[in-house]
Amino acid sequence: MNAKFKMPKFGRDLTIKGWLKEVLMTFLGTTISIVLTFGTATWLEQRHQIKNRRQTSMMVIANIEDFAQNMRKIDSILVEWDSTLTRISTLPRDSVLRLNDNEVNAFFSAIAGGVLLQRDKTAENIFTNDISTWRDVGNLRFIRNVGECYSYINDIEKNYRIQLDRKNELRQRFTEDYYHDEMTGGECVAAILDMKGTKYFIADFTESFVHYFENCIDNLHKYNRKNMQLIGVTHEEVMDFIKAGEQF
Repeated sequence: MNAKFKMPKFGRDLTIKGWLKEVLMTFLGTTISIVLTFGTATWLEQRHQIKNRRQTSMMVIANIEDFAQNMRKIDSILVEWDSTLTRISTLPRDSVLRLNDNEVNAFFSAIAGGVLLQRDKTAENIFTNDISTWRDVGNLRFIRNVGECYSYINDIEKNYRIQLDRKNELRQRFTEDYYHDEMTGGECVAAILDMKGTKYFIADFTESFVHYFENCIDNLHKYNRKNMQLIGVTHEEVMDFIKAGEQF
């Protein structure tokens, strides 16, 4: 009597069905491992790109915001100069000649003084000269808006330099052609006011440029708020970014 053969149990199912199951599980495990490995790597790369994109965008926005804030500080000085020039330029000549030392110093600061409008151009240079930066940012509306901001800033700087150059020209003409050691402070002020071009400069500065400068500040803030909206950051986050940069 032939006994039926029984496959020994080795802890594994070695039947055809079991073998196929094992092969499929091995394949599935390998597939899952590969998918997880490459999927995680892709996710990490995307996350890194998003982080870089955000950092680049924040750097640019913070740079524009910092410039606008510096303009605001300078504006307070321009407004003070505006008030001084308007008051003294409308005084009768005999009142000008009797100006005290503080009034004379305030006039010379307003008519001949200058505060440099400076900024760090690193962010602008990176943004405008590196094509890969545009690719990393990826938001065309943001790129276009930032480009307009920097173009606007360059125009502001150009017009501000024109004002400084006109002041320098007035100061140079006065020192070379009018000033002498025996002049009193009031006489110096009167001489500058009598110079050709001074009244025109004062009128243009007080009636046009100061208002232009203040409008530029408001517009720049408005454009930069749009930048913040386009990448989804708040003004508080931008200010924190600026403060963090000031610590280094």
